[in-house]
Amino acid sequence: CLWFPQWPLQRLRREVPALKSRPVVLSEGGPRGWRVWMCSTEAAARGAKPGMPLAEAKSLAGEGSTRRRQPVCFHDAAPA
Repeated sequence: CLWFPQWPLQRLRREVPALKSRPVVLSEGGPRGWRVWMCSTEAAARGAKPGMPLAEAKSLAGEGSTRRRQPVCFHDAAPA
């Protein structure tokens, strides 16, 4: 069994290298509006934390550092 607790952030930073050393906040919408789902250690050091309102996290981590949560897709790796 493998466990990658920061996998969504790791995947995003691999896809967008400019985010590698920047604070990053992943958000998701819900009945109480947009909230932080996960944040990088850099964003956490600035005060962002899961569950807080996205607007508050943006003011702490920076406007360009937020992304919407994307579902992870797993593809069948069976040989063709």
